[in-house]
Amino acid sequence: MSACDIGNTYLNAPCREKLWTVAGSEFGSEQGSVMIIARALYGLKFSGAAWRSTLAQSMEQLGYSPTQAEPDVWIKRATKGDGTPYYKIMLIYVDDVLHLAEDPKKDMPEPSKLYRLKDGTDEPDRYLGGNIERVQTQDGSVAWSLSCYDYFSNVIKQVKADLAQKNLTLKEFGTYNSYLHNSQLVRREVEIVLNIPDLRKILRENINHKV
Repeated sequence: MSACDIGNTYLNAPCREKLWTVAGSEFGSEQGSVMIIARALYGLKFSGAAWRSTLAQSMEQLGYSPTQAEPDVWIKRATKGDGTPYYKIMLIYVDDVLHLAEDPKKDMPEPSKLYRLKDGTDEPDRYLGGNIERVQTQDGSVAWSLSCYDYFSNVIKQVKADLAQKNLTLKEFGTYNSYLHNSQLVRREVEIVLNIPDLRKILRENINHKV
């Protein structure tokens, strides 16, 4: 497994809208000139779609096809060193790329020929906020694991801090609407923590308040 981030994501795509602007003072001698916007700048309505279309063309050039179930999961037929056929997989969320293959380091230079990569390529320990690690299964084989351990650990720490600051019990914390709206925690995250049994158990063990 290997991962990378594509730099200046939207600017890699041509603008799909007919837009122009008047150059400001930051353009020096060009100030006051009418300029046509040629690249998909951040903030434009269709920049996301323009980048998605450009990326799709690039992935097809590399021999990958999107899966029917999830268009951001790209697959490519390949053969392992022992002759076993399999699919190489690239998971792409905007500019975050996660590649699974027998030898991902051999494949990852391919995207770098098309786009500038922020920090090169490397074996990941995180992807989209989740923890990634190698684990050994019961049959002794090695597999990759994706979890949200750090994410919910941070939620627990924040809940602890907010409980102490507001002198609330965990039950009061979950129903105190006016406080939740002003809390640093997102309301949805708190509701997730309070409504999933396993997480309630974790919270009981870590906060020592009844749920």
